[in-house]
Amino acid sequence: MSAIFQGLLAANGRIFGGAGNPTSYFRGLQFGVDGGITNTPVAGIHHYIAGIPCAEPGNICIGAGPVVQVIPGGAGLNAAGRLVVDNAGAIAIYHQGVPFTAAGALCVTGFAAVGFGLTDLDGDAKPDTLLLDTTPGGPDVTIDADSINVDIDGDGQADVVIPR
Repeated sequence: MSAIFQGLLAANGRIFGGAGNPTSYFRGLQFGVDGGITNTPVAGIHHYIAGIPCAEPGNICIGAGPVVQVIPGGAGLNAAGRLVVDNAGAIAIYHQGVPFTAAGALCVTGFAAVGFGLTDLDGDAKPDTLLLDTTPGGPDVTIDADSINVDIDGDGQADVVIPR
């Protein structure tokens, strides 16, 4: 394993979740200035780096399992094509230094839970934090020209409106 990459792992052997935009890359993963993988649970897939789905400007599109497809390099994608991350599952293998569960989920730490994450909500290239369960059946997030709207109770009305 690369000594540089090994320094990016937590003591428990998992990859840190990070904030902001990517500043460096390793094995197709994008890392921010804080040393964690930059990620977004809400933005759409814009492009792929080494098979890993990314939003604009490059944050990894993450999601909850189950893994339905394993791409070269061992990473697992869910039915929506997002990289599956796991906070608690046992590390079964390190592929080129990157930890995965037996099901192919990326082993991470520093995420509130699977389906939660950090992202740039308002497009100003500065990290904003949204603590939100984005797993199917969870709250709906819609983004329009002047706001980001969160429907927490599923009634079709925005319960939280974040100005852009």
